[in-house]
This record gives sequence, C-alpha cells and structure tokens, in this order.
Amino acid sequence: MRGLRLHPSVQLNPSQAARDLPAALRTILTDTAKVGASALTTKIRSEDDAAFARLKSKMTLTKLADDDKSKREAVFKQARQKLAQGTFSSELVTKLEGYAK
Repeated sequence: MRGLRLHPSVQLNPSQAARDLPAALRTILTDTAKVGASALTTKIRSEDDAAFARLKSKMTLTKLADDDKSKREAVFKQARQKLAQGTFSSELVTKLEGYAK
C-alpha cells in the first residue's frame, strides 16, 4: 500500500506504522482487523445471497426438449467452428470446448 502524503517532507506509511507499534498493540490491531474483515466478508456474502435470491425469484427455469437441445448444439458447433477460423486459435477453442464438457 502506498503511504499517505501529508506534506512533501512527511509521509505516513500505515504498514510501517503498524510494525513500529509495541507487540501488544500490534496484536490488538491485527486481531481487530481480522474481526472487522470477517464481519465485512459475512455481510458481503449475505448481501450477495439476498441479491441472488431476488434475481432468481424474477427468473423462470426452462427445460429444453431433446430436439431443441440438438438444434442449439448444432448452432453452437457452427459458431465455435467460425471462432476457430480466425477470431481465436483453434487450439484455444478446442481447449475451451473441453472445459465445457
């Protein structure tokens, strides 16, 4: 992290300031930071889950019939062939097709 410049002759470097703290204070600081980071992570994941639930409630799951699947696969195969003819290397397209299976 870059330091905060207060004045051209003074620069505050947070990581250096933390290293300069006595061991007991440094432990308190790192423990507090871990608790805060954990709480923030939990809050973010909770908000993400809620947003996904809202999005999912607006969507409708559609199952394709076998005939539709085969038609779609034929169109995708043509698209992949065209992509491998110049947009992307054929090796890359083949590699990505392997990941999709």
